[in-house]
This record gives sequence, structure tokens and C-alpha cells, in this order.
Amino acid sequence: IMAVGFIDNNQPFLACSITEDLTSKYDAVSIVRAGAKLIKGGGGGRKNFAKAGGKDRENIHAAIAHMKKMVIS
Repeated sequence: IMAVGFIDNNQPFLACSITEDLTSKYDAVSIVRAGAKLIKGGGGGRKNFAKAGGKDRENIHAAIAHMKKMVIS
């Protein structure tokens, strides 16, 4: 599972990619949308890949940490 965040042109973005063998346990859309709430944004995609954008770049680190917790717990 890969979960990343970055800032481009002053806007925060998140992405999550999951290998097919793990999609029965994890959903990239759910993970990205949870992180996107923290950056005042939204996102979508497929069970194995999703991305999101937002408006609050100050919370990009909190969003990444939240996505990580969803995978680790």
C-alpha cells in the first residue's frame, strides 16, 4: 500500500495505491476520502487507486498521518 501527499501550486493533493491482493481488506477511496476531509477537499477513484485535492495545505501532514493510521491499525 502506498499513501502519499504533496503540495503543487499551493494546493494539497493525496493519493493511495493498493495492490490487488489487498483490495479485499483495504479500499483506496475510503483511505483518500478520510485524508481529504483534513485538507478540506474530496476525492475518488477505484478500490485499488484513488486521489484527492483540497484547499487547506497546512494540514497535509495530518492527512498523510491519518491515512497511514488507517492502514496500520
